[in-house]
Amino acid sequence: MRDIRPFFVNLQARGLIKNNPLEEYTEKLVNVADDFVTEAGIQKLMDLENLDRKNFIDVRGRLACLLAYDYCLRIGEISLLQVQDVDLTQEFVRLTLRPEVQKGQGKLEEQIWSCFRQTKEVLTIYLKLRAELKPETDFLLLSFNGKRLVVDGCREAVQKCCSSLGIVTYKGETRVKPHSLRHSHGTLNIEPLGVGWSLSELQDRLRHRNIRTTKEVYVQNNPMLRKLRHEARMNGNGGIAHSQPVSNHSPSHDFNVGEMEAVRELGELKIQWRALRSYGLKNEVVRQIGGRFFVSRTFVDELRNDWVLREKVLGLKGFGRRRFLSWVKEKGFETLMIGRAVLMKKEDLMGDLLG
Repeated sequence: MRDIRPFFVNLQARGLIKNNPLEEYTEKLVNVADDFVTEAGIQKLMDLENLDRKNFIDVRGRLACLLAYDYCLRIGEISLLQVQDVDLTQEFVRLTLRPEVQKGQGKLEEQIWSCFRQTKEVLTIYLKLRAELKPETDFLLLSFNGKRLVVDGCREAVQKCCSSLGIVTYKGETRVKPHSLRHSHGTLNIEPLGVGWSLSELQDRLRHRNIRTTKEVYVQNNPMLRKLRHEARMNGNGGIAHSQPVSNHSPSHDFNVGEMEAVRELGELKIQWRALRSYGLKNEVVRQIGGRFFVSRTFVDELRNDWVLREKVLGLKGFGRRRFLSWVKEKGFETLMIGRAVLMKKEDLMGDLLG
């Protein structure tokens, strides 16, 4: 209706019609569900160290959250998923959305792949626990008595999981709605943030009928993009500046770790994505490829395996930051700073502790 209204306005202005049939038409405004879980909350969700892998309720709640965030599923869609819709045979989990699962009518079957390794890990754990219930139904999410978990149950599972992890929304809500997690995916992963979806890719991911909805919600009204633009402007960049030219080539065999995935793998080192990008571009261990940022797998593995966070050293050695600085200088130990994260070699630490 919006698109054809100017046509009638033009006809009326030229005197070809007397009345505009759409004169009383009021355009439906985009319903902006503008609350979301911030990056800090998503990191808690992705940290599987705090997951009780033997607790069916705990694992089910985490899975419900990941289905909403990783796949951008609506709560009604989550409740209708079946085990047959899940394919764990690939590196990233393929999810089949049957027409009857999706919101609205006239939808085609779609296949969606996960973006984050945690999804496959939690799904694998959950399916083993689910099998122990010996359910008679194929629905994926079950109650503890082996029956399908309906919409209200799925919603409660998400809220309890987020509450137990201390996750709050951008606006400070403690009862996290499943739709806020779906909204978080778009807010935190539109380029150049996170996964780096282009506008059309994000529209496809969210399964929006109209790209205007995607643009208005996740570009024009995205507080994270506004903050990033402001920071860039205050730094004298005049906008979001890319330190590397955009390439049309696929990532090489080494630059194959998405930026946010690298941050999650390095969770124990407390490295923020902005700091990782800045350090990585400067030291050529991060590349921008096709509008997205990729981190060298070799670099990620080296950081995770060979370096330790200063705060962990302080706990083991029992002294403060000032003493840490004089200690590493006195010993000649190598340190590395990525943003606010100060690291030292595990080998040096272990040698000192054992020596």
